[in-house]
Amino acid sequence: MAPMAPSAPPPRSQKAEFVLAGLAACGAITATNPVDVVKTRLQLQGELKGAKASAYTGILQAMGRIFQKEGLRGLQRGLCAAYLLQFSNVGCRFGCYGYLKQLFQVRPGESTGAWLSAMGLGLASGALAGLVSNPFFLLKSRFQAAGSEDVMHQHSHPSLRSAFREIGKAQGIAGYYRGLSAFVPRVAVATSAQLSTYDVSKEFILRRTEVKEGVATHFGASLMSGLAVTLAMQPFDIVAVRLMNQPATGVPLYTGPLDCGRKMLSHEGLHGSPVGGDLAAPPAQCALEMEISSLDWMALERCVTGGSGFLGSWCIKLLLEEGYTVHTTTRSAEKASYLRKLPGAERLKIFDGVDLLSPGAFDAAIQGCVAVLHTASPFYMKGGSEEKLVTPAVEGTRNVLDTCRRLGVKRVALTSSTASVYANYGTLPTEHVYSAADWSPAELLREKENWYCLSKVKAEERGARDSRLA
Repeated sequence: MAPMAPSAPPPRSQKAEFVLAGLAACGAITATNPVDVVKTRLQLQGELKGAKASAYTGILQAMGRIFQKEGLRGLQRGLCAAYLLQFSNVGCRFGCYGYLKQLFQVRPGESTGAWLSAMGLGLASGALAGLVSNPFFLLKSRFQAAGSEDVMHQHSHPSLRSAFREIGKAQGIAGYYRGLSAFVPRVAVATSAQLSTYDVSKEFILRRTEVKEGVATHFGASLMSGLAVTLAMQPFDIVAVRLMNQPATGVPLYTGPLDCGRKMLSHEGLHGSPVGGDLAAPPAQCALEMEISSLDWMALERCVTGGSGFLGSWCIKLLLEEGYTVHTTTRSAEKASYLRKLPGAERLKIFDGVDLLSPGAFDAAIQGCVAVLHTASPFYMKGGSEEKLVTPAVEGTRNVLDTCRRLGVKRVALTSSTASVYANYGTLPTEHVYSAADWSPAELLREKENWYCLSKVKAEERGARDSRLA
């Protein structure tokens, strides 16, 4: 029987992931924009020692000073440009990184090579995001610097629309890409460090601690990646801000990233250099941005095959109670109807008519999940046969694992039974202690026509063999 259309909406496409990642970042920047304003002001104050004293000495003091002199509006300067920046930048970074990771089957955390591959994909995704979002970073930086008596060079644009128009009219397309030589490396390095460190950190937390995957795990991994991205991005970030905010007419302050770094170090010392400055603002923004993006609930989705069965239904019940979104497959929507009455069933997506014997039948249900619990297997009290029990159990296991391998799912639980171990028909002494090395003898089970126990043995053997090939 060919798989029928799922009774739940299909998994999100790469385009949807791009949009959702961008929207999540916009939500984050709404809360963190005041910190970003402070970061920009800290990076621009005392530019080439144009001011004798530093007006801002830290995040809280700077926030207080800005609020006192400019009000709440001052703390949210450049917010509209920041929305455009975050939507384009983070959407490209996360969308492209996820697509490339799946395309090249890269699994960060499994080995040093996989981690380096993830960093490479991050660099590529970040470089593309930098090209797309450079105009919005330029506008954001200029709007955040404006209106402050503590920043020497300012650009006066009455609105975002007029800023686009004025820059294009005066400088052409090149005007939108001032500072590109520093911004693209900034985004590429930040993305490489952020996304690869996030994946590895989460893998480390799950392997070395007893913390379950959830909000706490994502938050911890986000903090680690926030620190990594701050250290990697800081030199490029301050140079990009200064290149973009320098006067558009007359003799430029800086001719490029290297010239900017050299002059900052020469005139302002180590504290004002690209490797100095205030490092407290970026991690606060980056951690919150990464956390909200990582809380896209796709990262918490699980698939349970055979959801209408006794074991599968209990797995679904417990996962829903833990707050996860659950995909499940069934042969009959009617048999699975009671699942819709479970608490949290609004997070349950049922894919019915999925046939164990059809290659690719599980693709739609498993797409977007980070773990699969494979419980689907036929069971007959009477009238069983090798064709009805053994073949579907083995082929179903193969099909599920093939789908998981193609879609990059790293965690699969294959539920089996003691039937695969103890059914020896007296060939072992009663005092025998069973271990993982014991199997119910397949030929004896076939001779006895114990098809259920044989199906468990063969399915588990297939799962063990395929897992070693993954």
